[in-house]
This record gives sequence, C-alpha cells and structure tokens, in this order.
Amino acid sequence: MPIVTAKKNIPDSEKTHWQYYLMLENDFLGLLEYCALSTDNYDCYSNRMTQLLLSICSEVENVSKLINKRYQVTNLTFFESLKNIMDRELDNRICEKDICEISIESLIGCSPIYPFSGTNYKKGSKSDIKIEWWQDMADLKHDREKYRNNGNLKNVYNSLSALFFLESLLIKIDSEALAANDKIAKNLDRPVQDSSIFSTESINYRCNRSPEFTFYPDPQK
Repeated sequence: MPIVTAKKNIPDSEKTHWQYYLMLENDFLGLLEYCALSTDNYDCYSNRMTQLLLSICSEVENVSKLINKRYQVTNLTFFESLKNIMDRELDNRICEKDICEISIESLIGCSPIYPFSGTNYKKGSKSDIKIEWWQDMADLKHDREKYRNNGNLKNVYNSLSALFFLESLLIKIDSEALAANDKIAKNLDRPVQDSSIFSTESINYRCNRSPEFTFYPDPQK
C-alpha cells in the first residue's frame, strides 16, 4: 500500500504558548549551570529564580484560563479553572487521572514530579485546591522582603512541570479539534519540538514523541 509523509498541522497554541514555554524551559536549564538540580539545592534562592517563578506562574494562570475558554467558560479564578479543566478532561478521557495523581517524568535524572499533589481534589468535589508552589509564589509576589526565599529551585522546578502539563494538555485539546476535520492530523497530538526536561503519560496520547514526520497509508489508495 502506498504511503505518504505528513507534516504536523500545528495548532496556534503550539506556535505561541508552547514556544514561550520552551523559552522558560531554556531559562531554567541556564540556572542549572550554577545550581545543580538536586534535592540538596531545593532551598537555594536568588533574584533570577524569583523572576522565573513569577513568569512561570503567570503563564500557568494564562494557559489554565485559555483551556477553559476552549469550553466557552470564562471569569474563573485560577483554582476554579483547574477544577473545571480536570472535571471536563476526565469526562473527555484526554486525561483520566485526578489532578493530585498527575505525574510528570523528569528527563534529566530526577524522580517523577506530582506538581498538583496535596490538593486532595477529586472530580466534582467542592473542596479547595491548595498548591504549595502557587501559595509560595503568591506570598513572594505580595511581600518579597518577608518571603524572598520562596524564589527557590524547588518552586521553580515544580511550577515549570505544572506549566508543561497544562501546555501539553492545551495542545492535545487543540489537536483533537483539528483532527475532527483532518485525516492527516488525526494521530498527531504532541508538540513538534518536545520538552528537554519533562514528559508525561498522564495525557492519553495517540502518537510517539517528536512526530514531526509521520507515515500513513495513503487515504486515496
């Protein structure tokens, strides 16, 4: 059977938000030239880490609200948007894990990360979501003199893993929307340029990593 080579039909979110994520990821990798990624260094803090933490968390909030806009839901707080995302995605089967169970694999030698652990939130629950790195960021943002040590390696690393998950989820959702009317895009649901730090199986992907070029049976034959 003849085959054709298909280049990924890239959603706008991959061209914009994912590219910004990759820039933040590169900034984080730059930090590791001076502070090794180790639990021994988790409490290490600096102005540069503070800057990166605030930038990451700002994008976390933006992307979580953007995902909700895909469902025509607006005017939610950050935590409300997280609840709505996970409730809907559990139903859609794009992600079949409760938010506290989402794991992110490290590609640079560390143990798996659970960026939303401790929330104790289950589908449909009315309980509050509490996330340590988010609360630390909020304290730091509003009282830097008192909480300057919150701008540390642990918070930057955990928040970046959360952003990776949300960005990946957004691209998956957008790719599914493209696939509804595009036979070629049907199996392409990951970014063309993968993260250098993280991967996850908490999202129900249908293709392997780095699917820039994928071979398919020619649908016309």
